[in-house]
Amino acid sequence: MGKSLVLDRRLARAVCSLNCRHRTLAGVLAAAIAPRWPLPVARQASLHTWPAYIAALEDQIIDCPWRELMCALADANVPVLLIRGEDDTVGDCAAQQALAEEPGVVMMTVEGDHSLPASHPTLLVNALQ
Repeated sequence: MGKSLVLDRRLARAVCSLNCRHRTLAGVLAAAIAPRWPLPVARQASLHTWPAYIAALEDQIIDCPWRELMCALADANVPVLLIRGEDDTVGDCAAQQALAEEPGVVMMTVEGDHSLPASHPTLLVNALQ
């Protein structure tokens, strides 16, 4: 859905506008879609704004200079651990594999989906230790 919203700005703006007009309902729907999350966490999905949403997607997906960033890390001998959830259907597997083939990058696949940082909060902490 994220890719669709990035590529079709009319759809993204319409969905975001609907969300903004009905934040309480959107929060309840978000909680219903993700019942395993505590209600306050699930409801946070409805609290973003259009400028914040589109800027984040552009900065983190569309305009991110991944190749330059990976080269800078390799040049500085900084190891990179790419952790992905085996059930994550959001990420681009080809892009992940391409990143995993960069010098100094190791990819680790673990049980989980796109919500891995929230569903496994100690995973990143443990990986950094």
